[in-house]
Amino acid sequence: MLVLLAAHLALGAWPALFRIRNDFPSYYLTARAAAEGRPLGGAYERAFWREESARAGLPTAGTFVPHPPANALLLLPIARLAPAAAKGVWTLVLALALVGAFVVMRRIVPEVSPWLLALALVTQTASLRNALLYGQPYPLLLLLLGASLVALMRGRGLLSGLLLAPVVALKLYGAPFVLFFLVTRRWRALLGVAAGVAGSLAVSLFVLGPEIHRVYFTQVLRPSLDGRILDPYSTVWGSVASVARRLFQLEPSLNPHPVLDAPVLATGLARFGGVALALFAVACAFVQDRDGRLRLGWATLAVGSLAASPLPSSYHMVLLALPVAILIATGGPWVRWTALALAALAGSPLVHYGAPLAQGWGNLLAPVRLIALLALLWTCARGVGSWRPRAIALAGGALAGLTALLAPSEDAGWRRVPEASSVIAAEPAACADGLSWLVVDGERYRYRRADGTLVDDPPCAPAAASPDGTWRVYSEFGDGSWDVWARHLPTGRVVRVTRDPANEVEPAWAATGDAIVFASDRRRGLGATTLFVVPFGGR
Repeated sequence: MLVLLAAHLALGAWPALFRIRNDFPSYYLTARAAAEGRPLGGAYERAFWREESARAGLPTAGTFVPHPPANALLLLPIARLAPAAAKGVWTLVLALALVGAFVVMRRIVPEVSPWLLALALVTQTASLRNALLYGQPYPLLLLLLGASLVALMRGRGLLSGLLLAPVVALKLYGAPFVLFFLVTRRWRALLGVAAGVAGSLAVSLFVLGPEIHRVYFTQVLRPSLDGRILDPYSTVWGSVASVARRLFQLEPSLNPHPVLDAPVLATGLARFGGVALALFAVACAFVQDRDGRLRLGWATLAVGSLAASPLPSSYHMVLLALPVAILIATGGPWVRWTALALAALAGSPLVHYGAPLAQGWGNLLAPVRLIALLALLWTCARGVGSWRPRAIALAGGALAGLTALLAPSEDAGWRRVPEASSVIAAEPAACADGLSWLVVDGERYRYRRADGTLVDDPPCAPAAASPDGTWRVYSEFGDGSWDVWARHLPTGRVVRVTRDPANEVEPAWAATGDAIVFASDRRRGLGATTLFVVPFGGR
């Protein structure tokens, strides 16, 4: 334990004091804009991000997606500090939260040796290091989840709910715990959650303004729950959602070799898996609580929420320290060392070694982290003999999966721009020497010219007006997504150019004047667009 702790201090905590990695600006730049009184209505847009990055002197290509607005409040007290100073202070806050979490876990499992308990925390190598390096708040969430359980064990339901509320408001990982309070009829705890979330929302609305909340709930929340963020096929996530898409959804750049191109099946399986795992964890926790095993039920909920997540990254696994500590206290030697090994695997860089298997049916073996989480969930639920949790999970998951059949079909007639094969291709413009567009180069936005060279400034401006000056093209939000429209300037007549459940934005005229080029996140993550061309004849 001491060797691992020393390694964390030298390779994680110390570098994190001075190094700014891409996730930290997600919190810092939005909080800085709020502290200095700038409107946050465009916080989820690329233009806002580029402007704030330039103002702070941080050349980053990050984004505030998919964070709920309340995340902008995290760094508000230190937002006026310079970026390097704010990062150092935030790292110290997270380190203190880890110490606090250890103290709280001692209250939860006093029968466990403090050395063994500390081992449950520090065996997660990459998760702890990345939480500090990237400035992710999961040490704080671990502290709050543990404190909420302590309050519940002491019969203080209202306080337990109040402590859980920030977890719900910040990252949604508290949702299964709220459902647990409901099914176990812990009304005071539910009241605490409701009051805490309402208070957080009121503060967030007052400080950040209503527009950022409107955008989040109408445009960001649903794709976040579906796992359609950034690269939804990435093996980094290792989630049920990413595996389902890799198996059954074609995307020429990000996933060129699925087993079968069946997007409805991919979406249905993704929703089935996430909902089924969450409901299974809640149902098992209900049985465990009824049998007098509240601590083990809490561990089941924590692991189930991570396994059900569509976007679990390394730093999320910090939360595993709490369920592992509980398993050490409630199980025998086999359970103890199995739990430690599985948590260490889920929170280590070894999970990325499954990526070479992520081809065809090999995708079922590639998500090492998901496999470890499922094994850990089974370990937590091993004593639940009732058939009801499985039945509830299957029924609820099936209902969620069937909602994929309600999605509208994809628009036909689009032609993809084959050269736009990067994770992000945006802001297309027909320049004199050919099409150019924006790409991500490292942690910077740059522009790709027709000859393949990268430049810092756009080679030309996108043409909103047609070459003959009679039409103007634009993008408008409606029916749950952005679509491209064209207006005939002499008559004012409008024509809808695209009808697709994905988002079509940043339209511009092709040089020929008989087609429109635009960016779309079809079969991609929110904002991770590629380019398409659609003919336009004015009808």
